[in-house]
Amino acid sequence: MAEQQDMADSETEDRPSHKGGAGKLIAVVVVLTILAILLVPSQDSEEPGSIAPAVNGEPPSLLAPDAAQPAGTVAPVSPQATPEPGPGGAARSLIRDLRANPPFDLERAFRAGQAFEAEQRRDDAYLMYFFAAREGHGPSALLLARQVDPATFNSDGLLAEPDELQANKWYQLASRSGEPGAAEALQALRSRVEQQALAGDQRARRIMLQWK
Repeated sequence: MAEQQDMADSETEDRPSHKGGAGKLIAVVVVLTILAILLVPSQDSEEPGSIAPAVNGEPPSLLAPDAAQPAGTVAPVSPQATPEPGPGGAARSLIRDLRANPPFDLERAFRAGQAFEAEQRRDDAYLMYFFAAREGHGPSALLLARQVDPATFNSDGLLAEPDELQANKWYQLASRSGEPGAAEALQALRSRVEQQALAGDQRARRIMLQWK
């Protein structure tokens, strides 16, 4: 009888534990289920936005309009936006925010340029005026024209030296935008250069050849 009991105990020890194996299998299934849930992409994930290409060699840094923003709304420019690196980084960040919310608030861009100029942040101020002027803002175009017009040039201004060709371009844009005084300033600039050319100034003659 004792011998039979010993044989039974031996068989019990050698037999695999079905209960333990089932527990391990359940644990593996649970782990795989959790991993599968974590790896499923969320439907709310955003697709990366596209960067606008450079225009006429100008630095881009401008984001395409946000599709989630309703058309015709203008979101406020965030003063906490992280400035981009390099000269004019703060202006580039503001321009990026403005471009992301069309139609562009050019008056806000102009006021930002004035604020930067008052703080002696010339690179930022110039970029804000340039952005607004290129988008058709008359006051910004007229301001840039006067900055480079030899008759109104200020060495403490935004630019290092006067440039009749640039002044001519910005005066024309301001005039097409209906900015008061732009057409008269353009005519005065052209008259001065023509008189210099007639007096034998070779540089003035070259400028006239490049005028449009």
